[in-house]
Amino acid sequence: MKKLVTVLLVLFLAGGMAFANGTKQDSGKKIVVYSLPSHFTTFFAACWQGFEQQAEEYGWEPRLLDPNGDINLQITQLHNQVTQGVDAICISPIDAEAIGRAITECDNAGVPVFCIDRRGSGKVLATLETDNVQVGVDMGNKIL
Repeated sequence: MKKLVTVLLVLFLAGGMAFANGTKQDSGKKIVVYSLPSHFTTFFAACWQGFEQQAEEYGWEPRLLDPNGDINLQITQLHNQVTQGVDAICISPIDAEAIGRAITECDNAGVPVFCIDRRGSGKVLATLETDNVQVGVDMGNKIL
């Protein structure tokens, strides 16, 4: 799990170079958003913790969006963040197809989108997907 979170953060930070010339907010910090399906799962809670720590190390302002499993709320939250002028969005889509219109809106506004665990439809800068078969093998080996 720790290795996966580290890889996730490296991917996001490497992609951060793509928006290095983005707009800055009043605080002078780049605002980076992570929209996860629900904060109440161990996996996504760990992803948020790693995301938050790494963003702060780079002097960025991390924001958490938790739609609690509601795809319509996830879409609305992303729309609101684009309207506020965030610099980048990282998302773990609740529904890969339904999130497409929000991803397109982000792209049209010049906000880069990174996907975690499942790719959303639309133009994304990068996607990090979990190899669930390998996770199962690793977990099985730990039990033995």
